[in-house]
Amino acid sequence: MVEPSTTYRVFVSLDMKDVRVTSFGKKSLDTALERTYTSVKQLPKWMQDQLAVLYILEVADHPQVATIPSVGMRITETVFWVFRENPK
Repeated sequence: MVEPSTTYRVFVSLDMKDVRVTSFGKKSLDTALERTYTSVKQLPKWMQDQLAVLYILEVADHPQVATIPSVGMRITETVFWVFRENPK
C-alpha cells in the first residue's frame, strides 16, 4: 500500500533559471530539498522525472483536469504540485 506523504509546490520561471520548491504534508519537515534552485537540472532526479511528465499536460481551467495520480498537477504554465509517496 502506498500512502501520500508530501506535496511540493514547484514554481519554474519561463526561462527555467529560477525554481522554487515549497513542501507540504506529513513528511515535509523531514525533506532534504532546498527551497530555491537555479535550474530544473539541480532538482532531485525523482522530481525532474515527475515534472517532465507534468509538462506534457496542458494548463486547464480546472486543475483537477490536469492531474496525474501519484505524479502531480499542473496548475499554471509555471506552477506545479508534485506528489511524493512513501511506502507504508
